[in-house]
Amino acid sequence: AVKTLLILQNPYIRPVITLNLLHPIKSVPIQTWKFNSEPVIRIGRSGDNDVILYSSVVSRYHVELYHH
Repeated sequence: AVKTLLILQNPYIRPVITLNLLHPIKSVPIQTWKFNSEPVIRIGRSGDNDVILYSSVVSRYHVELYHH
């Protein structure tokens, strides 16, 4: 079966993007970041990222999320 997700957006309301860092065992948020429709959110260890994660398994510039 094919499922379709329809998202209706009001052009006058800026969407808020919420990112949660989850506890590895309990799966509960331990840190939250909110962004107001930025075109790019950068995540990594380097201090010039939007979300900075201090972990040896995360690269300096780990991922970029694009909002279209």
